[in-house]
Amino acid sequence: MKQRILLTGIVLIVALVAVNRMRTARDAVSTPRGQGPESDSVPATTAVSTEDTAGQRSPAPAPPANPPRDSSPLAAIAFELASRTQIPMQVKRDYVQLHHESFDSYLATRDPDLLKEAAAKYPNEPQVQFAVLSNNLFPEERRKWIDALKTSDPDNSIGNYLSAAEFLKNGKKEEAFEELRQAMSKDRFDDYLQEGFQNRQEFLRHAGLSDLGSRSASVQDLELGHLPEMKRIATGVAGEYERLENGQRHAEADDLATLGLRLGQQMSLGDASRTLMGQLVGIAVEKKVLSVMDPARQHAGLPLPVEQMRAELERQHNELKGLVSGLHDTLVPLMVDPDPQRFLQYLERFNLFGEEEALRWARRQRGE
Repeated sequence: MKQRILLTGIVLIVALVAVNRMRTARDAVSTPRGQGPESDSVPATTAVSTEDTAGQRSPAPAPPANPPRDSSPLAAIAFELASRTQIPMQVKRDYVQLHHESFDSYLATRDPDLLKEAAAKYPNEPQVQFAVLSNNLFPEERRKWIDALKTSDPDNSIGNYLSAAEFLKNGKKEEAFEELRQAMSKDRFDDYLQEGFQNRQEFLRHAGLSDLGSRSASVQDLELGHLPEMKRIATGVAGEYERLENGQRHAEADDLATLGLRLGQQMSLGDASRTLMGQLVGIAVEKKVLSVMDPARQHAGLPLPVEQMRAELERQHNELKGLVSGLHDTLVPLMVDPDPQRFLQYLERFNLFGEEEALRWARRQRGE
């Protein structure tokens, strides 16, 4: 299952629906007789290729036929988000050619056919391997691509975690837990989100979207297809922990719990914490493991007693929930401001520092 839409993306959708409703109501009273809704619909932004003086193909985006009447960033985003889903294949191929068929130019298009071409052309590139796995392009060859990612990016624990989840899915618990032990020795958990954000933004600019539209769409288009796999690991660890505890194998159970908690900590505090969704899944992983641990027993390897760890996770969860519950009030004022710079600044901070810090910055702009 793909999990592309971030919490920020959710509030974008809610806000855009509201704008579209307002525009529909306005058009109902302003459209001249004889012109139905179809005549005032907003077509997709398109881009075409033209021949330059050197005979090379270069992008020449066509201006929108019916730009939004509202001058706020929100109206512009609504207009351009719809357009990105209808970018012609020729525009995508032009972009790939313009960038000399580099692997990241293929990935930036998010087109399944072009992703498969990238897989054939760059089978040893970690970002290509991760894109194949996130999009589940070759389900029957998933193990092959996981092993390739582990080989190509050996210091990145995400390959081990994806491998553990795949083993658990196929009922191979011992192999899965061995992958968790290997991941334990690696400090890096890289899901390539920052590179994907930048590449996607550059492609959408090529396709004719504005700086504002391309950045907003890039936030929505981040690929989070690996997050359900991390939750699968938490469920597997918790189940095996209970089995070991019931067999009085406390030392083995504690070692396994440490492995599961390590995953959650990497996601909620490490590289994967760039999105609220990643942080929340990381907290959920830790909470799942801790939920089956007896607080009355001493557990080897834990920095704090079980109850204290549960309380700290609950505090972190509630803090993030506070940011989530205030998303509408935090972002919509930036999006309806006629000056797009403030919302652009938010998106820039999202890319540089992550979603949580960007939202905190946005709240400070409101005096909170």
